[in-house]
Amino acid sequence: MSFNQVYGDDYFEMIDRTSRDSAEVMADSLVSHFSPKSAVDVGCGTGVLLEALRDREIGILEIEKAESALRYCAERKLEVLPLDITRPEEAGQLPRSFDIATSFEVGHQISPESSSPYVAFLTRLSNLVVFSSDPGGDDRLPLNPKPPSYWIQLFAEHGFTFDEAESKTLKRKWEEGAVAHWFSRFPMVFRRMSEIVFLVSGLPCPF
Repeated sequence: MSFNQVYGDDYFEMIDRTSRDSAEVMADSLVSHFSPKSAVDVGCGTGVLLEALRDREIGILEIEKAESALRYCAERKLEVLPLDITRPEEAGQLPRSFDIATSFEVGHQISPESSSPYVAFLTRLSNLVVFSSDPGGDDRLPLNPKPPSYWIQLFAEHGFTFDEAESKTLKRKWEEGAVAHWFSRFPMVFRRMSEIVFLVSGLPCPF
């Protein structure tokens, strides 16, 4: 089955319906914790999160390729770019960087060999990335279900460090706010490291 057959109309109807309330809580916490003026969401789905950020006067851009999801984004009058997230050079062609980049529940949908290019794509967009990915294979076609430690290592290889304290704060806030479990179970905050090069190996899973 093709990507658009797996992630079709029924999938995104469910995602949109179950994510609306979550998006409000998530947007409030992202704004209160990080005070962004601009945001980009990679694999934005139906656009509920960035619509909530736009309502809070944050400049936004979305990146998505699923045809069904793009129809929802068009209805919300959101700016969406169909960039290939496995080609980091495409992220470098964007006309600006962003205060925050988010990408939720995308990593497990791509092939393992695309993981590093995907992280490279994210890290070209912002110095701050908020991220999650299903570690247990609960989605429809989990090509790459990996634990948080896997992603922490990959981000470290691209010059980003895991902010454990802020990640735990988001997790607690999202659980208290009844955010959908696929967002709230393992949110991870990554920040660009200083110019000092860190060689990191064997990072333990924080959860």
